[in-house]
Amino acid sequence: MAAEQTKATRAALWQTHVDAWRSGGGTQRAYCAQHELNYSQFIYWRRKFERLSSPAPAEEALSAAPPARRAFVPVTYTAGRRSDAGLWLVLPNGVEVHGISAENLALVERLLG
Repeated sequence: MAAEQTKATRAALWQTHVDAWRSGGGTQRAYCAQHELNYSQFIYWRRKFERLSSPAPAEEALSAAPPARRAFVPVTYTAGRRSDAGLWLVLPNGVEVHGISAENLALVERLLG
């Protein structure tokens, strides 16, 4: 791609590719290989378009909150507290997230992001 492309032109080009991939039914990686696209850039743009087109209700609620700082926090294990519903987290602000499993890990990541 040429360096002189505007942001709008670049976004339009990637939107065309994301739309073509969606209508084709193949994998993202295969589409990128076939069209000689950088896979990481494809993922970046696909996610960007998804966020712009339809924010999830949880994301809308989170957007009203002040931006969170990203940092390492201490993790403690509390013996005696057990959940049969999978992993769960208690965040520093007191919010608890229960039932984390492999099936919903992407959703939990989006909520915590």
